[in-house]
Amino acid sequence: MEIKKILAGGVTLLILGVSIAPSITAYNKFSGVLSHNSMFSKRFYVRHRLIVINGNNDLTPRNGVVGGTGTEVDPYIISGWKFDGSAQYLIDMIRWKSAFRWLFISLLFGEKESAISISNTDKYIIIRDNYFVNWNEPTPPPDPWGHSPFPDHMAIAIGNAENIVIENNVISNCNQGIFCFSLAIIRNNSFSSITGGYYAVYVSARGTIVEHNTIQDCNSWTGIYFLDASSTAVIRNNSLENIDGYSIIGVNGVVENNVLVNCDIAIKVGNCTVRNNLVKSSSIGIGTFSQNLISHNELINNDVGIGCYWPPHNCTILDNIIQGNTYSGIYCIEGSRVQIHFNNIFQNSAGVHNCGGAVLNATLNWWGSETGPSGVGAGSGDTVSENVSYSPWLTSPNPDAGRE
Repeated sequence: MEIKKILAGGVTLLILGVSIAPSITAYNKFSGVLSHNSMFSKRFYVRHRLIVINGNNDLTPRNGVVGGTGTEVDPYIISGWKFDGSAQYLIDMIRWKSAFRWLFISLLFGEKESAISISNTDKYIIIRDNYFVNWNEPTPPPDPWGHSPFPDHMAIAIGNAENIVIENNVISNCNQGIFCFSLAIIRNNSFSSITGGYYAVYVSARGTIVEHNTIQDCNSWTGIYFLDASSTAVIRNNSLENIDGYSIIGVNGVVENNVLVNCDIAIKVGNCTVRNNLVKSSSIGIGTFSQNLISHNELINNDVGIGCYWPPHNCTILDNIIQGNTYSGIYCIEGSRVQIHFNNIFQNSAGVHNCGGAVLNATLNWWGSETGPSGVGAGSGDTVSENVSYSPWLTSPNPDAGRE
């Protein structure tokens, strides 16, 4: 009898070991570069099923809550979990092939587009130190099943929950990263290979802060999207590299201290303050629509440094370094109403190009030469086109231009 008990216990431990072992994952984060196959001694993840929280009563240990009471000083914590969407991918494949098999498997494993969904709660919640991988679906999705044109599986979805912090998570190989309809702080997260979907980060509530995130190697429609924010979204201190589409796009906010390298349209904004950003090796450094204050940025080796492409343009461009852009430092279409002053504009194929009939005020800039701009101008600096007022100009570089 004792031998049978020992054997039974051994078999049980063996089964548990096999089921748990694949659920433990580690990652190494060094200088913004992820290495999911490396060992990071202070961070282990345990596999968790998808989490759906709809209301305060769902904030339980079963739904990944590992601590806290939900107050401002003691928020609920959801932490330490790995969410692998590979099984969800399989459910999608089966759904398309057999409705009966899809129904059976979805009842058995659950069927949800988000690894974590939180809605309809007023509790304070921190989603911290989790690992999301493979939350994607096959592309292109078949129209007969009513899918959207873009795959839309995502790591985290938040709605009607005003007290959320999302921090220190790793999100990789997903259609979308974080989709947030509520006030939140989104910080210190690492995103990589966000592909085929709409956004790495979507925010829509006033006062939302997106800061100190790293977004790399994404071909989703947008890196950080705040077009629906009602006012004062803050996008700051983020690093974006190798992003197709729009890297940062939004209206009514502050975009500051970000670094964007090798992007398509790096920043496209309206009614925003855009300051202290570094944009390099991108198609368009800063694209404008509506009113913007663009100051103390460095726009280097892009196709176009600042493009006033989407009217109306009532922008003020001050104290920027605009250097080495292969098509134009500043390019303005018809209808642009732009003030351009105290910038260092040099080594561009064209300094300022105005396609419109109204005269742009571009006085008091450094054009790369003490003799002023060339083109319509008589100097040897960067060119200006017709309908650009450039005199007087600075005879030496503005030492206060560029990032502060």
